[in-house]
Amino acid sequence: MTFAVPPPNPAALAERCTARAAEHDRSGRLAHENIAALRETGLVALTMPRRLGGGLTLARATAVVVTVGRGDPATGLVHAITLLQHELIHRDGAPWPRTVPDAVGWDAEARFALINALRVEPEFGTPARGGLPATCARRDGDGWRVMGRKIFSTGAGALNPCGPRRPRSPIHRLTSVS
Repeated sequence: MTFAVPPPNPAALAERCTARAAEHDRSGRLAHENIAALRETGLVALTMPRRLGGGLTLARATAVVVTVGRGDPATGLVHAITLLQHELIHRDGAPWPRTVPDAVGWDAEARFALINALRVEPEFGTPARGGLPATCARRDGDGWRVMGRKIFSTGAGALNPCGPRRPRSPIHRLTSVS
């Protein structure tokens, strides 16, 4: 396996997570300690482009996710979703300017931010079952206004959707969320 940077040890992370996983499963709480340990390893950015600190394909990152998931399946799932979303937003032909995924990538690299697609709506459920979500984004001056309601996102308690960006990042700013 080739990494853009020297690889951290996912097996050691899995071992650290194992001790806490059963208690989190019993309580139904997100394993924040395990998510923090995941962030500390630097494994969050594996599927971003090399220029942003990543460089692995999803196929190669899968081995890392499987190892982490053996220690705590919930942490492995949050990790897998983050890696998948990075792969999707950074791939050629993505539907937004490169500055948008780059800003998300810088956040992941600098603060080990996790990401997910918030898709589940009260009236609609998940888009995987067909149809169009009611949530929409509209231009608002020099930013965007996002209107709608989401009811669930895996790992939401560990996400930082409106965190600070690089000061000179050309990303369109979010002016409000309704």
